[in-house]
Amino acid sequence: MQKTQVENTPPVLQLTGVGYTYTAKKNSVQALQGIDLTVKDQEFLCVLGPSGCGKSTLLSLIAGFLAPTTGTLQMQGQPITGPSWARGVVFQAPTLYAWLSVRQNIGFGLKMRHFEKQQIEQITSEYIELVGLQGFEDSKPYELSGGMKQRVALARALVGKPRVLLMDEPFGALDALTRQSMQALVRRLWRATQCTAILVTHDIDEALCLGTRTLLLSGRPGHILQQFEAGFTHTLLQDEKAKVVYQPDYIARREELLARVTGGQ
Repeated sequence: MQKTQVENTPPVLQLTGVGYTYTAKKNSVQALQGIDLTVKDQEFLCVLGPSGCGKSTLLSLIAGFLAPTTGTLQMQGQPITGPSWARGVVFQAPTLYAWLSVRQNIGFGLKMRHFEKQQIEQITSEYIELVGLQGFEDSKPYELSGGMKQRVALARALVGKPRVLLMDEPFGALDALTRQSMQALVRRLWRATQCTAILVTHDIDEALCLGTRTLLLSGRPGHILQQFEAGFTHTLLQDEKAKVVYQPDYIARREELLARVTGGQ
């Protein structure tokens, strides 16, 4: 039987036997070991695990900031050999340029890619509206709250329309209410942009409420303990006030993950 075009299309990301070891003069630390992972188009993957398990290292490998010690990483069938505009990154601390306005920060990448000035203004305005920063276009980062800074960082990562959005605990420093608001925003942005999203977190509820799939890593050296699909984020997209955290299947999944995270196996 002849395969369809969809079946012949390579996955967005393919990791095979990926490992990474940090080397120093006196010793070395193995952060990841034997990671085999396939990420599909428009999936929202949450990577969960205890501190020091290699979550951020895994994200840096996918971003192209690091090269694997062992194994291979591919995006759409091509080797990942370095950073790419096709993979936007949002860090835990919003790395904004203090001397640039909100509009200038968001449009900076487009400027570096030599987009026309009028096109930069048009696209930047679209993303300012998309992340809810109307009225703050000319503000500098020091005039913004923590949540607003992360809105700028999200817009800056998405403005180039990457195929994959990578987020490294972007809400870890925010208060509980702002964190919930930002999670809802990311959920809407993921649906609106139809990108593939990967979020690193140590928060079980964040992983369950955002991911269409959750990946649990072991303690160092990090390897995949468990992965499963969940539909809670789709429920919340339909109704942000849905009480998914009280659903029996949510509670059971949360308790299972908590036991695995604290037990480390």
